[in-house]
Amino acid sequence: MTKDGPTLVSRAQLARYAGVSRAAVTNWRKRGPDFPEPADAEKELFDLDQVTDWLAERTIPADARRPGEVAGTTYAERVHASLTAPDPSRVPARVQVRRTTPREQTLDQTAFRILDDLRGHAPFDANLKFLLRLVHISVAREQDWRDLLQQPTYSHMATSLMSLLPARRDGLPDPTELPHVLPRVLREVETLVSGPDRREQAAAVFDHVLTRLAEAQGKAGQMWQTPASVVEIAVRMLDPLTPPHAVHDPYCRTGEFLIAMERWLRTSQPTSRPLFSGIPGSEELSDMAAMRLRVHGVEAELMPGVDPFGLRHRGRTDLVLANPPFNMRWAADEHFADDPHRLPYGRPPLSNANFVWLQSAVAALRPGGRAAVVMAPIAAFSSHSGERAIRTAMVEDGVVEAVVSLPDRLFQSTSIPVDIWLLRRPADKPSEILFVDARKSGTVSRTERSLAPGEIDDIVSTVTAWRGGAPASSMGRAVGLDEIRERDHSLLPTAYLTLPVPTVHVDEERERFEALTRRLHLLEDALAATDQLVHSLIEETRRWKRP
Repeated sequence: MTKDGPTLVSRAQLARYAGVSRAAVTNWRKRGPDFPEPADAEKELFDLDQVTDWLAERTIPADARRPGEVAGTTYAERVHASLTAPDPSRVPARVQVRRTTPREQTLDQTAFRILDDLRGHAPFDANLKFLLRLVHISVAREQDWRDLLQQPTYSHMATSLMSLLPARRDGLPDPTELPHVLPRVLREVETLVSGPDRREQAAAVFDHVLTRLAEAQGKAGQMWQTPASVVEIAVRMLDPLTPPHAVHDPYCRTGEFLIAMERWLRTSQPTSRPLFSGIPGSEELSDMAAMRLRVHGVEAELMPGVDPFGLRHRGRTDLVLANPPFNMRWAADEHFADDPHRLPYGRPPLSNANFVWLQSAVAALRPGGRAAVVMAPIAAFSSHSGERAIRTAMVEDGVVEAVVSLPDRLFQSTSIPVDIWLLRRPADKPSEILFVDARKSGTVSRTERSLAPGEIDDIVSTVTAWRGGAPASSMGRAVGLDEIRERDHSLLPTAYLTLPVPTVHVDEERERFEALTRRLHLLEDALAATDQLVHSLIEETRRWKRP
Protein backbone atom coordinates (compact mmCIF):
# COMPACT_ATOMS: atom_id res chain seq x y z
CA MET A 1 0.00 0.00 0.00
CA THR A 2 1.12 3.53 -0.71
CA LYS A 3 0.07 6.40 1.44
CA ASP A 4 -2.58 7.22 -1.17
CA GLY A 5 -3.96 3.76 -1.87
CA PRO A 6 -3.01 0.32 -3.12
CA THR A 7 -0.03 -0.33 -5.37
CA LEU A 8 -1.30 -1.54 -8.74
CA VAL A 9 0.82 -3.81 -10.89
CA SER A 10 0.52 -5.32 -14.35
CA ARG A 11 0.99 -9.01 -15.09
CA ALA A 12 4.47 -8.27 -16.44
CA GLN A 13 5.46 -6.46 -13.26
CA LEU A 14 4.02 -9.21 -11.06
CA ALA A 15 5.93 -11.82 -13.06
CA ARG A 16 9.16 -9.89 -12.51
CA TYR A 17 8.62 -9.62 -8.77
CA ALA A 18 7.65 -13.29 -8.43
CA GLY A 19 10.48 -14.48 -10.68
CA VAL A 20 8.18 -16.32 -13.08
CA SER A 21 7.11 -15.95 -16.69
CA ARG A 22 4.12 -13.89 -17.71
CA ALA A 23 2.48 -17.13 -18.84
CA ALA A 24 2.71 -18.42 -15.26
CA VAL A 25 0.81 -15.38 -13.99
CA THR A 26 -1.81 -15.98 -16.67
CA ASN A 27 -2.16 -19.59 -15.51
CA TRP A 28 -2.53 -18.48 -11.89
CA ARG A 29 -5.38 -16.25 -12.89
CA LYS A 30 -7.10 -18.82 -15.12
CA ARG A 31 -6.73 -21.83 -12.85
CA GLY A 32 -7.01 -20.17 -9.47
CA PRO A 33 -10.70 -19.44 -8.88
CA ASP A 34 -9.82 -17.30 -5.88
CA PHE A 35 -7.11 -15.31 -7.66
CA PRO A 36 -7.83 -11.60 -7.03
CA GLU A 37 -9.77 -9.78 -9.72
CA PRO A 38 -8.07 -6.74 -11.28
CA ALA A 39 -8.44 -3.62 -9.20
CA ASP A 40 -8.50 -1.75 -12.50
CA ALA A 41 -10.30 -3.99 -14.99
CA GLU A 42 -9.83 -1.71 -17.99
CA LYS A 43 -6.04 -1.74 -17.72
CA GLU A 44 -5.84 -5.14 -15.99
CA LEU A 45 -3.90 -3.88 -13.00
CA PHE A 46 -3.88 -5.88 -9.77
CA ASP A 47 -3.67 -4.81 -6.15
CA LEU A 48 -0.20 -6.01 -5.15
CA ASP A 49 -1.21 -6.58 -1.52
CA GLN A 50 -4.16 -8.79 -2.53
CA VAL A 51 -2.05 -10.84 -4.92
CA THR A 52 0.72 -11.21 -2.34
CA ASP A 53 -1.81 -12.54 0.17
CA TRP A 54 -2.93 -15.07 -2.44
CA LEU A 55 0.68 -16.07 -3.15
CA ALA A 56 1.28 -16.69 0.55
CA GLU A 57 -0.46 -20.04 0.04
CA ARG A 58 1.67 -20.98 -2.98
CA THR A 59 4.92 -22.78 -2.20
CA ILE A 60 7.73 -22.50 -4.74
CA PRO A 61 8.49 -25.93 -6.29
CA ALA A 62 11.88 -27.43 -5.48
CA ASP A 63 13.13 -27.13 -9.07
CA ALA A 64 12.19 -23.46 -9.21
CA ARG A 65 13.73 -22.33 -5.93
CA ARG A 66 16.59 -19.87 -6.06
CA PRO A 67 19.79 -20.25 -4.07
CA GLY A 68 19.01 -19.34 -0.49
CA GLU A 69 15.31 -20.24 -0.77
CA VAL A 70 14.60 -23.13 1.56
CA ALA A 71 11.86 -25.74 1.25
CA GLY A 72 8.51 -24.17 2.01
CA THR A 73 9.40 -20.72 0.68
CA THR A 74 6.32 -19.11 -0.85
CA TYR A 75 5.98 -16.85 -3.84
CA ALA A 76 4.77 -14.15 -1.46
CA GLU A 77 8.13 -14.28 0.32
CA ARG A 78 9.92 -13.99 -3.01
CA VAL A 79 7.82 -10.97 -3.98
CA HIS A 80 8.61 -9.38 -0.63
CA ALA A 81 12.31 -10.13 -1.11
CA SER A 82 12.22 -8.52 -4.56
CA LEU A 83 10.52 -5.40 -3.22
CA THR A 84 13.04 -5.04 -0.43
CA ALA A 85 15.92 -5.46 -2.88
CA PRO A 86 18.10 -8.20 -1.37
CA ASP A 87 21.85 -8.01 -1.79
CA PRO A 88 22.66 -9.76 -5.10
CA SER A 89 26.11 -10.67 -3.78
CA ARG A 90 24.49 -13.37 -1.65
CA VAL A 91 23.82 -15.34 -4.83
CA PRO A 92 26.79 -17.11 -6.48
CA ALA A 93 27.76 -15.36 -9.71
CA ARG A 94 27.17 -18.28 -12.07
CA VAL A 95 23.67 -19.00 -10.78
CA GLN A 96 22.65 -15.42 -10.21
CA VAL A 97 19.27 -14.55 -11.69
CA ARG A 98 18.25 -11.12 -12.84
CA ARG A 99 16.91 -9.16 -9.88
CA THR A 100 15.85 -5.59 -9.62
CA THR A 101 18.54 -3.44 -8.02
CA PRO A 102 17.90 -1.10 -5.07
CA ARG A 103 18.01 1.83 -7.48
CA GLU A 104 15.44 0.16 -9.74
CA GLN A 105 13.26 -0.59 -6.73
CA THR A 106 13.30 3.07 -5.73
CA LEU A 107 12.38 4.09 -9.26
CA ASP A 108 9.63 1.47 -9.41
CA GLN A 109 8.11 2.49 -6.09
CA THR A 110 8.00 6.17 -7.02
CA ALA A 111 6.71 5.37 -10.50
CA PHE A 112 3.97 3.20 -8.98
CA ARG A 113 2.84 6.11 -6.84
CA ILE A 114 2.65 8.31 -9.92
CA LEU A 115 0.76 5.67 -11.89
CA ASP A 116 -1.62 5.17 -8.98
CA ASP A 117 -2.39 8.87 -9.11
CA LEU A 118 -2.95 8.78 -12.87
CA ARG A 119 -5.02 5.60 -13.10
CA GLY A 120 -8.44 6.13 -14.55
CA HIS A 121 -7.38 9.24 -16.43
CA ALA A 122 -5.79 7.40 -19.38
CA PRO A 123 -4.78 3.85 -20.40
CA PHE A 124 -1.81 2.36 -18.54
CA ASP A 125 0.56 2.67 -21.53
CA ALA A 126 -0.46 6.30 -22.03
CA ASN A 127 0.28 7.06 -18.38
CA LEU A 128 3.78 5.62 -18.78
CA LYS A 129 4.30 7.77 -21.88
CA PHE A 130 3.02 10.80 -19.96
CA LEU A 131 5.62 10.09 -17.26
CA LEU A 132 8.34 9.88 -19.94
CA ARG A 133 7.29 13.28 -21.29
CA LEU A 134 7.46 14.83 -17.83
CA VAL A 135 10.98 13.44 -17.29
CA HIS A 136 11.98 14.82 -20.69
CA ILE A 137 10.62 18.29 -19.91
CA SER A 138 12.40 18.30 -16.54
CA VAL A 139 15.83 18.35 -18.24
CA ALA A 140 15.26 19.41 -21.85
CA ARG A 141 13.32 22.50 -20.72
CA GLU A 142 14.62 22.80 -17.20
CA GLN A 143 13.77 26.47 -16.62
CA ASP A 144 10.22 25.96 -17.90
CA TRP A 145 9.98 22.98 -15.57
CA ARG A 146 11.11 25.00 -12.56
CA ASP A 147 8.61 27.72 -13.45
CA LEU A 148 5.94 25.04 -13.70
CA LEU A 149 6.66 23.79 -10.18
CA GLN A 150 6.37 27.34 -8.83
CA GLN A 151 2.90 28.01 -10.23
CA PRO A 152 0.64 29.26 -7.40
CA THR A 153 -2.50 27.27 -8.26
CA TYR A 154 -3.47 24.03 -9.92
CA SER A 155 -5.13 25.83 -12.84
CA HIS A 156 -1.98 27.84 -13.55
CA MET A 157 0.07 24.65 -13.32
CA ALA A 158 -2.22 22.77 -15.72
CA THR A 159 -2.20 25.63 -18.23
CA SER A 160 1.59 25.87 -18.11
CA LEU A 161 2.02 22.14 -18.60
CA MET A 162 -0.38 22.13 -21.56
CA SER A 163 1.91 24.62 -23.29
CA LEU A 164 4.87 22.26 -22.83
CA LEU A 165 3.13 19.16 -24.19
CA PRO A 166 2.72 18.44 -27.92
CA ALA A 167 -0.51 19.57 -29.53
CA ARG A 168 -1.21 15.97 -30.53
CA ARG A 169 -1.19 14.05 -27.28
CA ASP A 170 -2.39 10.62 -28.53
CA GLY A 171 -4.40 9.62 -25.48
CA LEU A 172 -2.13 11.13 -22.82
CA PRO A 173 -3.82 12.34 -19.63
CA ASP A 174 -5.26 15.85 -19.87
CA PRO A 175 -3.56 18.06 -17.23
CA THR A 176 -6.73 20.14 -16.91
CA GLU A 177 -8.55 17.03 -15.64
CA LEU A 178 -6.06 16.24 -12.85
CA PRO A 179 -6.99 18.80 -10.17
CA HIS A 180 -6.20 16.63 -7.17
CA VAL A 181 -3.13 14.80 -8.41
CA LEU A 182 -1.14 16.99 -10.84
CA PRO A 183 0.86 18.92 -8.20
CA ARG A 184 1.78 15.68 -6.44
CA VAL A 185 2.74 13.97 -9.72
CA LEU A 186 5.05 16.83 -10.68
CA ARG A 187 6.69 16.81 -7.24
CA GLU A 188 7.25 13.05 -7.51
CA VAL A 189 8.90 13.48 -10.92
CA GLU A 190 11.13 16.19 -9.50
CA THR A 191 12.14 13.77 -6.74
CA LEU A 192 12.98 11.14 -9.35
CA VAL A 193 15.29 13.36 -11.41
CA SER A 194 16.96 15.24 -8.55
CA GLY A 195 20.55 14.33 -7.76
CA PRO A 196 24.19 15.45 -8.03
CA ASP A 197 24.02 15.02 -11.82
CA ARG A 198 20.48 15.89 -12.84
CA ARG A 199 20.85 14.83 -16.47
CA GLU A 200 22.44 11.50 -15.55
CA GLN A 201 19.66 10.80 -13.06
CA ALA A 202 16.94 11.79 -15.51
CA ALA A 203 18.49 9.57 -18.19
CA ALA A 204 18.44 6.61 -15.81
CA VAL A 205 14.79 7.31 -14.95
CA PHE A 206 13.80 7.68 -18.60
CA ASP A 207 15.50 4.41 -19.59
CA HIS A 208 13.93 2.58 -16.65
CA VAL A 209 10.40 3.77 -17.42
CA LEU A 210 10.90 3.04 -21.13
CA THR A 211 11.89 -0.53 -20.23
CA ARG A 212 8.73 -0.89 -18.15
CA LEU A 213 6.69 0.43 -21.08
CA ALA A 214 8.27 -2.15 -23.40
CA GLU A 215 7.54 -4.91 -20.87
CA ALA A 216 3.92 -3.80 -20.53
CA GLN A 217 3.46 -4.04 -24.30
CA GLY A 218 4.71 -7.63 -24.57
CA LYS A 219 5.85 -8.65 -28.06
CA ALA A 220 5.03 -5.21 -29.43
CA GLY A 221 7.55 -3.84 -26.94
CA GLN A 222 10.40 -5.54 -28.82
CA MET A 223 10.32 -2.64 -31.25
CA TRP A 224 11.19 -0.10 -28.56
CA GLN A 225 14.79 -0.97 -27.83
CA THR A 226 17.65 -3.46 -28.12
CA PRO A 227 18.80 -5.31 -24.97
CA ALA A 228 21.58 -3.41 -23.21
CA SER A 229 24.03 -6.34 -23.34
CA VAL A 230 23.65 -6.64 -27.13
CA VAL A 231 24.16 -2.90 -27.52
CA GLU A 232 27.31 -2.96 -25.38
CA ILE A 233 28.82 -5.87 -27.28
CA ALA A 234 28.18 -4.26 -30.67
CA VAL A 235 29.51 -0.86 -29.61
CA ARG A 236 32.67 -2.23 -28.04
CA MET A 237 33.42 -4.52 -31.00
CA LEU A 238 33.27 -1.46 -33.29
CA ASP A 239 35.58 0.64 -31.09
CA PRO A 240 37.34 2.70 -33.79
CA LEU A 241 41.08 3.33 -33.84
CA THR A 242 40.61 6.88 -35.15
CA PRO A 243 37.88 9.39 -34.27
CA PRO A 244 34.86 8.80 -36.52
CA HIS A 245 33.22 11.64 -38.43
CA ALA A 246 29.78 10.04 -38.81
CA VAL A 247 27.82 7.39 -36.89
CA HIS A 248 24.52 6.12 -38.30
CA ASP A 249 21.75 3.72 -37.26
CA PRO A 250 19.37 2.94 -40.15
CA TYR A 251 16.72 1.54 -37.79
CA CYS A 252 17.41 3.37 -34.55
CA ARG A 253 14.30 2.41 -32.54
CA THR A 254 14.62 4.72 -29.50
CA GLY A 255 18.27 5.64 -30.05
CA GLU A 256 20.01 3.12 -27.80
CA PHE A 257 22.92 2.43 -30.19
CA LEU A 258 23.57 6.13 -30.78
CA ILE A 259 23.47 6.87 -27.05
CA ALA A 260 25.81 3.99 -26.21
CA MET A 261 28.31 4.89 -28.94
CA GLU A 262 28.32 8.55 -27.89
CA ARG A 263 28.99 7.52 -24.29
CA TRP A 264 31.74 5.10 -25.36
CA LEU A 265 33.48 7.68 -27.55
CA ARG A 266 33.19 10.32 -24.84
CA THR A 267 35.39 8.08 -22.67
CA SER A 268 37.70 6.42 -25.21
CA GLN A 269 38.14 9.41 -27.56
CA PRO A 270 37.20 12.60 -25.69
CA THR A 271 38.13 14.84 -28.63
CA SER A 272 35.84 12.98 -31.03
CA ARG A 273 32.79 14.99 -32.19
CA PRO A 274 31.05 12.80 -34.77
CA LEU A 275 27.72 13.51 -36.43
CA PHE A 276 25.08 11.09 -35.16
CA SER A 277 22.07 10.19 -37.27
CA GLY A 278 19.31 7.63 -37.24
CA ILE A 279 16.12 6.55 -38.96
CA PRO A 280 13.39 5.48 -36.52
CA GLY A 281 10.97 2.83 -37.69
CA SER A 282 7.80 4.84 -37.09
CA GLU A 283 6.51 8.26 -36.10
CA GLU A 284 5.98 7.11 -32.52
CA LEU A 285 9.51 5.70 -32.29
CA SER A 286 10.85 8.92 -33.77
CA ASP A 287 9.16 10.98 -31.08
CA MET A 288 10.40 8.67 -28.32
CA ALA A 289 13.94 8.54 -29.75
CA ALA A 290 14.10 12.33 -29.95
CA MET A 291 13.11 12.66 -26.29
CA ARG A 292 15.51 9.95 -25.16
CA LEU A 293 18.45 11.42 -27.06
CA ARG A 294 17.80 14.88 -25.62
CA VAL A 295 17.52 13.52 -22.09
CA HIS A 296 20.90 11.81 -22.57
CA GLY A 297 22.39 14.97 -24.04
CA VAL A 298 23.12 13.41 -27.44
CA GLU A 299 22.68 15.59 -30.52
CA ALA A 300 21.52 13.50 -33.46
CA GLU A 301 19.66 14.02 -36.71
CA LEU A 302 16.57 11.82 -36.92
CA MET A 303 14.88 11.18 -40.25
CA PRO A 304 11.68 9.20 -39.62
CA GLY A 305 10.48 7.26 -42.63
CA VAL A 306 13.07 8.85 -44.92
CA ASP A 307 15.14 6.52 -47.09
CA PRO A 308 15.30 3.62 -44.60
CA PHE A 309 17.88 1.78 -46.67
CA GLY A 310 20.47 4.50 -46.70
CA LEU A 311 20.83 6.30 -50.05
CA ARG A 312 21.56 9.58 -48.27
CA HIS A 313 24.37 7.98 -46.24
CA ARG A 314 25.92 5.97 -49.07
CA GLY A 315 29.70 5.91 -48.72
CA ARG A 316 29.75 8.63 -46.06
CA THR A 317 29.60 6.83 -42.73
CA ASP A 318 32.43 5.61 -40.50
CA LEU A 319 30.33 3.48 -38.15
CA VAL A 320 26.95 1.83 -38.71
CA LEU A 321 25.07 0.09 -35.91
CA ALA A 322 21.66 -1.46 -36.42
CA ASN A 323 19.12 -3.90 -35.04
CA PRO A 324 16.63 -4.03 -37.93
CA PRO A 325 13.42 -6.10 -37.94
CA PHE A 326 14.13 -9.77 -38.62
CA ASN A 327 12.80 -11.71 -41.61
CA MET A 328 10.38 -8.98 -42.72
CA ARG A 329 9.02 -8.38 -46.19
CA TRP A 330 10.25 -5.33 -48.07
CA ALA A 331 8.84 -3.27 -50.91
CA ALA A 332 11.23 -2.79 -53.80
CA ASP A 333 10.54 0.02 -56.22
CA GLU A 334 12.18 -0.19 -59.62
CA HIS A 335 14.93 2.35 -58.93
CA PHE A 336 15.84 0.88 -55.57
CA ALA A 337 15.92 -2.76 -56.63
CA ASP A 338 18.16 -2.12 -59.63
CA ASP A 339 20.54 0.35 -57.95
CA PRO A 340 23.95 -1.38 -57.76
CA HIS A 341 25.13 1.14 -55.17
CA ARG A 342 22.33 0.31 -52.73
CA LEU A 343 22.21 -3.44 -53.36
CA PRO A 344 25.74 -4.11 -54.64
CA TYR A 345 25.59 -7.87 -54.14
CA GLY A 346 22.18 -8.66 -55.57
CA ARG A 347 18.45 -8.30 -55.07
CA PRO A 348 17.08 -10.27 -52.10
CA PRO A 349 13.70 -11.99 -52.25
CA LEU A 350 10.79 -9.68 -51.46
CA SER A 351 9.75 -12.06 -48.68
CA ASN A 352 12.80 -11.25 -46.55
CA ALA A 353 14.69 -7.97 -46.08
CA ASN A 354 17.61 -9.39 -44.06
CA PHE A 355 20.09 -8.95 -46.90
CA VAL A 356 18.67 -5.55 -47.79
CA TRP A 357 19.73 -4.33 -44.35
CA LEU A 358 23.13 -6.03 -44.52
CA GLN A 359 23.93 -4.64 -47.97
CA SER A 360 22.66 -1.18 -47.05
CA ALA A 361 24.97 -1.13 -44.04
CA VAL A 362 27.96 -1.90 -46.27
CA ALA A 363 26.84 0.64 -48.87
CA ALA A 364 26.67 3.38 -46.22
CA LEU A 365 30.32 2.91 -45.20
CA ARG A 366 33.20 5.03 -46.39
CA PRO A 367 36.47 3.12 -47.10
CA GLY A 368 37.79 1.83 -43.78
CA GLY A 369 34.37 2.05 -42.14
CA ARG A 370 32.82 -0.71 -40.06
CA ALA A 371 29.30 -1.88 -39.25
CA ALA A 372 27.69 -4.09 -36.61
CA VAL A 373 24.27 -5.44 -37.59
CA VAL A 374 22.13 -7.59 -35.31
CA MET A 375 20.67 -10.30 -37.48
CA ALA A 376 18.46 -13.38 -37.37
CA PRO A 377 20.55 -16.59 -37.52
CA ILE A 378 18.82 -17.75 -40.73
CA ALA A 379 20.77 -15.16 -42.74
CA ALA A 380 24.01 -17.01 -42.02
CA PHE A 381 22.93 -20.28 -43.61
CA SER A 382 19.79 -19.64 -45.68
CA SER A 383 19.60 -22.01 -48.64
CA HIS A 384 17.43 -19.65 -50.70
CA SER A 385 19.29 -19.31 -53.98
CA GLY A 386 19.10 -15.51 -54.03
CA GLU A 387 20.22 -15.10 -50.42
CA ARG A 388 22.99 -17.67 -50.81
CA ALA A 389 24.28 -15.84 -53.89
CA ILE A 390 24.33 -12.52 -52.01
CA ARG A 391 26.09 -14.10 -49.03
CA THR A 392 28.66 -15.66 -51.37
CA ALA A 393 29.32 -12.33 -53.07
CA MET A 394 29.74 -10.54 -49.73
CA VAL A 395 32.22 -13.16 -48.52
CA GLU A 396 34.23 -13.12 -51.74
CA ASP A 397 34.37 -9.32 -51.72
CA GLY A 398 35.78 -9.35 -48.18
CA VAL A 399 33.10 -7.21 -46.52
CA VAL A 400 32.23 -9.81 -43.85
CA GLU A 401 34.76 -9.49 -41.05
CA ALA A 402 33.15 -11.67 -38.37
CA VAL A 403 29.91 -13.34 -37.29
CA VAL A 404 29.20 -13.60 -33.56
CA SER A 405 26.48 -15.95 -32.31
CA LEU A 406 24.80 -14.78 -29.10
CA PRO A 407 22.59 -16.91 -26.84
CA ASP A 408 18.83 -17.13 -26.99
CA ARG A 409 16.38 -15.28 -24.69
CA LEU A 410 18.42 -12.08 -24.54
CA PHE A 411 15.42 -10.34 -26.06
CA GLN A 412 12.37 -10.20 -23.84
CA SER A 413 9.22 -11.74 -25.35
CA THR A 414 11.16 -13.91 -27.80
CA SER A 415 13.36 -16.94 -27.30
CA ILE A 416 15.29 -16.80 -30.57
CA PRO A 417 19.07 -16.33 -30.52
CA VAL A 418 20.71 -13.61 -32.59
CA ASP A 419 23.92 -13.04 -34.50
CA ILE A 420 25.96 -9.88 -34.88
CA TRP A 421 27.53 -9.44 -38.31
CA LEU A 422 30.66 -7.30 -38.33
CA LEU A 423 31.02 -5.75 -41.77
CA ARG A 424 33.63 -3.47 -43.33
CA ARG A 425 34.49 -1.53 -46.46
CA PRO A 426 37.98 -2.91 -47.09
CA ALA A 427 40.60 -1.56 -49.44
CA ASP A 428 41.73 -5.12 -50.14
CA LYS A 429 40.18 -8.54 -49.71
CA PRO A 430 41.02 -10.24 -46.39
CA SER A 431 41.71 -13.95 -46.42
CA GLU A 432 39.69 -15.09 -43.40
CA ILE A 433 36.53 -14.52 -41.35
CA LEU A 434 36.28 -14.77 -37.57
CA PHE A 435 33.49 -16.90 -36.10
CA VAL A 436 32.54 -16.57 -32.44
CA ASP A 437 30.15 -18.92 -30.66
CA ALA A 438 28.89 -17.39 -27.41
CA ARG A 439 25.61 -19.32 -27.31
CA LYS A 440 26.43 -20.95 -23.98
CA SER A 441 27.15 -17.66 -22.24
CA GLY A 442 24.78 -16.06 -19.78
CA THR A 443 22.55 -17.10 -16.92
CA VAL A 444 18.94 -18.04 -17.55
CA SER A 445 16.00 -17.09 -15.39
CA ARG A 446 12.45 -18.15 -16.16
CA THR A 447 11.88 -15.11 -18.33
CA GLU A 448 15.19 -14.09 -19.87
CA ARG A 449 18.94 -14.60 -20.13
CA SER A 450 21.46 -12.09 -18.86
CA LEU A 451 25.15 -11.76 -19.64
CA ALA A 452 27.58 -10.98 -16.83
CA PRO A 453 30.14 -8.20 -17.40
CA GLY A 454 32.94 -10.76 -17.58
CA GLU A 455 31.11 -12.71 -20.29
CA ILE A 456 30.64 -9.55 -22.34
CA ASP A 457 34.37 -8.86 -21.91
CA ASP A 458 35.20 -12.38 -23.17
CA ILE A 459 33.09 -11.95 -26.31
CA VAL A 460 34.51 -8.52 -27.12
CA SER A 461 38.12 -9.47 -26.37
CA THR A 462 37.86 -12.48 -28.68
CA VAL A 463 37.22 -10.08 -31.56
CA THR A 464 39.60 -7.29 -30.56
CA ALA A 465 42.47 -9.68 -29.82
CA TRP A 466 42.04 -11.34 -33.22
CA ARG A 467 42.10 -7.95 -34.91
CA GLY A 468 45.37 -7.30 -33.10
CA GLY A 469 46.91 -10.46 -34.52
CA ALA A 470 46.47 -12.74 -31.50
CA PRO A 471 44.96 -16.22 -31.85
CA ALA A 472 41.22 -16.42 -31.24
CA SER A 473 40.06 -17.64 -27.84
CA SER A 474 38.31 -20.98 -27.29
CA MET A 475 34.98 -19.45 -28.30
CA GLY A 476 36.32 -18.13 -31.60
CA ARG A 477 38.05 -19.36 -34.73
CA ALA A 478 39.41 -17.58 -37.79
CA VAL A 479 38.52 -19.54 -40.92
CA GLY A 480 40.10 -19.21 -44.37
CA LEU A 481 38.00 -18.64 -47.46
CA ASP A 482 38.78 -22.07 -48.92
CA GLU A 483 37.08 -23.82 -46.00
CA ILE A 484 34.15 -21.42 -46.18
CA ARG A 485 33.76 -22.19 -49.89
CA GLU A 486 33.73 -25.90 -49.09
CA ARG A 487 30.76 -25.27 -46.80
CA ASP A 488 28.83 -23.48 -49.53
CA HIS A 489 29.61 -20.09 -47.95
CA SER A 490 27.69 -20.85 -44.79
CA LEU A 491 28.46 -18.27 -42.10
CA LEU A 492 27.00 -20.25 -39.22
CA PRO A 493 29.62 -20.16 -36.43
CA THR A 494 28.72 -23.64 -35.17
CA ALA A 495 29.67 -25.04 -38.57
CA TYR A 496 33.27 -24.05 -37.86
CA LEU A 497 33.50 -24.32 -34.10
CA THR A 498 33.31 -27.36 -31.88
CA LEU A 499 32.86 -26.45 -28.25
CA PRO A 500 35.69 -27.95 -26.14
CA VAL A 501 34.88 -30.98 -24.03
CA PRO A 502 35.39 -30.12 -20.35
CA THR A 503 38.48 -31.73 -18.82
CA VAL A 504 37.57 -34.45 -16.33
CA HIS A 505 40.01 -35.14 -13.49
CA VAL A 506 39.37 -38.79 -12.67
CA ASP A 507 40.83 -38.76 -9.15
CA GLU A 508 38.85 -35.68 -8.14
CA GLU A 509 35.63 -37.09 -9.57
CA ARG A 510 36.21 -40.44 -7.81
CA GLU A 511 36.68 -38.66 -4.48
CA ARG A 512 33.57 -36.61 -5.09
CA PHE A 513 31.57 -39.73 -5.95
CA GLU A 514 32.77 -41.55 -2.83
CA ALA A 515 31.91 -38.54 -0.64
CA LEU A 516 28.43 -38.40 -2.11
CA THR A 517 28.02 -42.14 -1.56
CA ARG A 518 28.98 -41.79 2.11
CA ARG A 519 26.55 -38.93 2.46
CA LEU A 520 23.80 -41.04 0.89
CA HIS A 521 24.44 -43.89 3.36
CA LEU A 522 24.19 -41.45 6.29
CA LEU A 523 20.91 -40.13 4.95
CA GLU A 524 19.58 -43.66 4.50
CA ASP A 525 20.49 -44.47 8.11
CA ALA A 526 18.71 -41.33 9.27
CA LEU A 527 15.65 -42.15 7.20
CA ALA A 528 14.56 -45.05 9.41
CA ALA A 529 14.80 -42.92 12.54
CA THR A 530 12.88 -40.13 10.80
CA ASP A 531 10.14 -42.55 9.75
CA GLN A 532 9.84 -43.83 13.31
CA LEU A 533 9.61 -40.27 14.67
CA VAL A 534 6.92 -39.34 12.15
CA HIS A 535 4.96 -42.49 13.00
CA SER A 536 5.09 -41.72 16.73
CA LEU A 537 3.95 -38.14 16.12
CA ILE A 538 1.02 -39.35 14.06
CA GLU A 539 0.02 -41.74 16.83
CA GLU A 540 0.28 -38.92 19.33
CA THR A 541 -2.04 -36.70 17.30
CA ARG A 542 -4.52 -39.55 17.00
CA ARG A 543 -4.63 -39.86 20.79
CA TRP A 544 -5.36 -36.13 20.99
CA LYS A 545 -8.37 -36.60 18.75
CA ARG A 546 -9.87 -39.44 20.83
CA PRO A 547 -12.79 -38.39 23.10
